[in-house]
Amino acid sequence: VFTGVTANKAGMGADKALVSQFVYERSRGSKYTQRMEDLDTRQHGRAEAMAVELRAQDARMTPVEHAAEEQRAAALLHALEAKRDLSRTHCVVDMDMFYA
Repeated sequence: VFTGVTANKAGMGADKALVSQFVYERSRGSKYTQRMEDLDTRQHGRAEAMAVELRAQDARMTPVEHAAEEQRAAALLHALEAKRDLSRTHCVVDMDMFYA
């Protein structure tokens, strides 16, 4: 269930399960929480359907087809790696003040 809270922020050494449970209990009946739960359920359904489809497709492929797809993926990965620009560094500073 989406809670929108992280316990990994500096100085918040709180138990993740405790924080999630606290936030969930306080917002359980809200329209926002219900919408997030509905979206979560739909997303899990889509992911499971996609996993079933991929497993079925994998079962139909021959070893030669597997090898060809692996070569195609390796070539694509190599092309993408060649395009990467590692000349810049980015830093994100999060300064919100949410406390559970």
